[in-house]
Amino acid sequence: MAAPETAPYPYRPLSDSEIRVLHVEECASSDGPTAPIRCRLVHVKLSDQPSYVALSYVWGDPRVTSPVLIDGIPFQVTTNLRGALEEYRREMLVRADDPGRPSLPLWADAVCINQADLREKALQIPRMGDIYSSCYRVFAWLPGWPSSPDRQAKINDLFDVVRVAVDYGAKAQRGTWKVVGSAFAEYLRGILNTLDIEALERTVGEMGNNPWFGRAWIAQEVALPKEPPLLVFGPNRYDFLGFAAVWQAVRHHRDSWYAKPDPGFGGPETYSVARVYYGDPDIGHSGRQVSNAEVRCGFDLLAHLVHTAELRATVDHDIFYSVLGMVDTSVLPESLLPDYGLSFPLVAHRFTAFILLKTGNPGILNMGRCGRMPGVPSWVPDPRARIPMEFPDEDCPGIAILSPDHGLLKAEGVTLGRCVAVFPRQSPLPDTATGGSSAPIFKQFESIILRESAERQGRPLDIILEHWLERGYWSLDDSQPSDMALSSILSDVLGDPMGRSGANVAKYREGIVWGFKFHNLLFQQSQFVLEDGKMGYCRSDEANAQEGDVVAVLKGCTKVFVLRLDSQLGHSYKIVSECSLDGDAGRTTYGETYFLLRTLQSFSLV
Repeated sequence: MAAPETAPYPYRPLSDSEIRVLHVEECASSDGPTAPIRCRLVHVKLSDQPSYVALSYVWGDPRVTSPVLIDGIPFQVTTNLRGALEEYRREMLVRADDPGRPSLPLWADAVCINQADLREKALQIPRMGDIYSSCYRVFAWLPGWPSSPDRQAKINDLFDVVRVAVDYGAKAQRGTWKVVGSAFAEYLRGILNTLDIEALERTVGEMGNNPWFGRAWIAQEVALPKEPPLLVFGPNRYDFLGFAAVWQAVRHHRDSWYAKPDPGFGGPETYSVARVYYGDPDIGHSGRQVSNAEVRCGFDLLAHLVHTAELRATVDHDIFYSVLGMVDTSVLPESLLPDYGLSFPLVAHRFTAFILLKTGNPGILNMGRCGRMPGVPSWVPDPRARIPMEFPDEDCPGIAILSPDHGLLKAEGVTLGRCVAVFPRQSPLPDTATGGSSAPIFKQFESIILRESAERQGRPLDIILEHWLERGYWSLDDSQPSDMALSSILSDVLGDPMGRSGANVAKYREGIVWGFKFHNLLFQQSQFVLEDGKMGYCRSDEANAQEGDVVAVLKGCTKVFVLRLDSQLGHSYKIVSECSLDGDAGRTTYGETYFLLRTLQSFSLV
């Protein structure tokens, strides 16, 4: 239900060293789980080393709330937070772990930070690193406990497996989780005949893809506490590293012994975070030994943004603010402190400019889609797409120079060509469309793009068509039923895509298998041809290439960009979109050797 109108809770201001913690009052067992949740909110000083548990949860829909009582005053909280408080009250988690220890208060951001006070949020959010590193433990409440008794039983079985993994050493000090995972993989290998491994895979996949694992804030919640988080799912308690070990072992088992398609076993992204902080020296902090604290902060910000690039934020600003607790915020300019009153493009501009100034490397442009945010320079990446991001190639660093007003970026790169033929993105067809609806569009595309590419390359048209269709084939997601159907038909058209035996390509031109799904797959982005006949397409669904646009790669980036000369400034370019070219393999193509063999030119980007 939507939150009723209630008077705001009368928060007392925090001093510089204070935080608030929530004392959850016990209730008699006869009161049942629906008894009102009663809490007391008190101030404590972190300098006094207080004992408390940090609550981690998925906020959920802020419009759907229910009341709890704080100091006798009704306080609206989201459904998920109420569920976490009910679970904490029922089990008194910390006491269950250690019967000799009194029940500890909770720190929950939605309550312990005055969400209506933007100034307080600006001060408290950068301190969350201290809050999580000082807590007794993180209590991570996972939503979505199933109602099916069968699914509950499978998850309970998983708890037993995780407990075995913990016995393998997951409770040891940081740095051991890779060893645990390896040892547990051996354990799984030894019991394959007695364990329903497919059921375990499904259960691990379902639990690992729980929304809790995809949150941007999870990085500091996993990395900073003295102990790994305790995952709470229904009646079960999972050591985070124990579950990580099971996850790693099951994935290793699938990769080693299973050839069938992966049934939605894609997450959780958090395990890249776990690898960062639990013993993988290759992908931790930036690792740079620099004496200048601001420079080190710039590299650390970049590293954390790389490793959280696939995580999600309920509020867009938290893509950046969620990593502040893991860097030295004392050296940050005030303009980077949390301010939710700013537009998101302006926040992205300020963080991007700071990282560029301190690292001198345009690799930060890999972080999102460029050229799509209003009111800021086109080179500012929009990370809301949460695309996978690579750390800038340290063997091939670029050079980035910003103007004093942070509006113009100068970077070195190589021009790959100019667009000599372009085809705009097409509006998607409705589900009721037939092959006849898209055939005229395809014929126009064939005339403008495919024939132009074939003539410039001196190759048969069917070969060019086959290459174009392969691009669509490899972009399909075989875990989606609709894409599996497309894949099957394209396989028939192309023969063996790996073998390039396109015997049935002519069927496409005749429109036999042409329909709305193919149209929407292959024409959703603007496409172009360069002077050498190479085809490419804009990766942004909103952008359209124009004849005369420059396609270039910047040293230090793994992306290729479509650039357009600014009509007002003359010698400066705007980024239209990232793009892909036929045969483009990103860092593999545009590495150190590529740039050593070519003359670099300077691009002024606005």
